[in-house]
Amino acid sequence: MKLPNRHKAYISPDKLNNYLLSDSHLVGRIKSKLFRSFGFTQKNANDLERGLLALAYAEDVREVITSKFGTKYRVEGTFETPSGNKVVIRSIWIIETAEDSPRLVTAYPI
Repeated sequence: MKLPNRHKAYISPDKLNNYLLSDSHLVGRIKSKLFRSFGFTQKNANDLERGLLALAYAEDVREVITSKFGTKYRVEGTFETPSGNKVVIRSIWIIETAEDSPRLVTAYPI
């Protein structure tokens, strides 16, 4: 199964810059350290965004979790990093109740 409405998937700039690539966010700084080790920074955040959206579009959903807030989808896949390495990324997307666009919740290298 593919991510429903994957052509509408989006990542908020705040999630990208102030969470996944933030050295000061309480939780995000751990993920930021990993992403930075692969060459991702706030200067090339659009590369990370494109990679995550490409995964959401191309890869199969591996797990579906339904809650009162909406439905979450786990999508994993590999993409090339600015450092030239390939990395496997786990991403979690949500389609909130009464919405139809998947929004990135979190992502991290595995």
